[in-house]
Amino acid sequence: MKKNLMTLCFSILFLFGCGPEAPSERKESPVRVELFETPSPYNSLVTISKVRVTAVSETAYVSVKNVTVNKGNCIRPRNDPFVYKILGYGQFIQGMYFANKGGDCKVLLVEVDTDHGAWAFNF
Repeated sequence: MKKNLMTLCFSILFLFGCGPEAPSERKESPVRVELFETPSPYNSLVTISKVRVTAVSETAYVSVKNVTVNKGNCIRPRNDPFVYKILGYGQFIQGMYFANKGGDCKVLLVEVDTDHGAWAFNF
């Protein structure tokens, strides 16, 4: 009886996966993130980091809820264009980022929260 019960449990796990998101079920990101770093035209010692988020989803639209750079340690100098933007395939939004206390912001991690889930991109 015990052997049959264990066989049944393993069969259920095999059929339905080991959790809500098995590795084979993980979908591709609906966005692509690119990083451009250029020297500042005003100060050659300062680098400007520009992050571009492009919709590449096969669905009609992707809603970008938020973009966080380096876990919030890099900020935008003005209003954030990344909050609640709806992008069609091939459309993009971009913005420049600086360190929280001024100076350079070496972008290592960009987190994008969309209506299709949250995605992290390492650079």
